[in-house]
Amino acid sequence: LWEGSGYITIRCNADCNPPCDRYQIYHNDTLKDTSKEIKITKTLENSGHYYCSASNSGGQDYAQSKNVINITIKCK
Repeated sequence: LWEGSGYITIRCNADCNPPCDRYQIYHNDTLKDTSKEIKITKTLENSGHYYCSASNSGGQDYAQSKNVINITIKCK
């Protein structure tokens, strides 16, 4: 991807029973947000790997996704 206008949507999907209602999205192993979906701008700082974890209020611990997304944003 090239640096510039616009954004990238990252969405966390998980199966929980009862349904998931708590989410965490990580960027380079640092917590980025506690929502199911984030939009990031196409800037160099947002390059890196992203993954999420999810849980439910029923006491289930956060389970980390095994899927890691690597995003590389390049200068124009």
